[in-house]
Amino acid sequence: MGDMDAARSEINALRDGWQGRVRVGVFPVAASVLVPDAVALLRKLRPGIHVELQEGLETTLLPQLEKGRLDCVIGRATPRGGARRLVHETLYEEPTVVVCAVDHPLLESSDWISNDIDRYGWILPARSGQLHALVASGLAARRAAPPRVAVETSSILMLVEILRQSQLLSAIASGVARRFVEIGLLKTLDLPLSASLHPVAIITNHTASVHPALSMFLEAVRQVCAKRALR
Repeated sequence: MGDMDAARSEINALRDGWQGRVRVGVFPVAASVLVPDAVALLRKLRPGIHVELQEGLETTLLPQLEKGRLDCVIGRATPRGGARRLVHETLYEEPTVVVCAVDHPLLESSDWISNDIDRYGWILPARSGQLHALVASGLAARRAAPPRVAVETSSILMLVEILRQSQLLSAIASGVARRFVEIGLLKTLDLPLSASLHPVAIITNHTASVHPALSMFLEAVRQVCAKRALR
């Protein structure tokens, strides 16, 4: 009888969202600010919920979401996501900014020309793709050459550490950049980019049910975004 009572209590806790497991895929754009803040909030509201985080890109995370190996993905909405019959809930639009080390030579003057920019390589997720095209467009507006990708990485922490120890440039979401600028690790460079990438969104599989623990996690994500909008 004691075992039955314990099992009943556990089932009720799962049903009410006090316990459970959430498997979350995270794009780099949400890995350093949004998702950590949401997990911290969830820990206050529902400390019994276990969260499993997996950072990656669209090519690795969305197939896992389709196969039911992830409960949701937090990242940029993509046109291919719609083709996969995945559901997107837009959270916010965020511009992309150019970042560099705090002692980068380009910070010494705002009168630099295209040849000045061309001297420096870039850290980007890939030599092609949406971010590369966005940076190339911004450079073309300054009559500079396309970005020379010296390092490819999707890891924000690795990107920041390499920038700090080099004269390379990179482009990341403005909210992510703000966090590292505030703690003195990076500076933003006055190189406007012509457009933003796709909005940050919650991506779920329309064939999977939203269980209570997942619902609680997503509500924490939405609350963090609401506070962010008020700043």
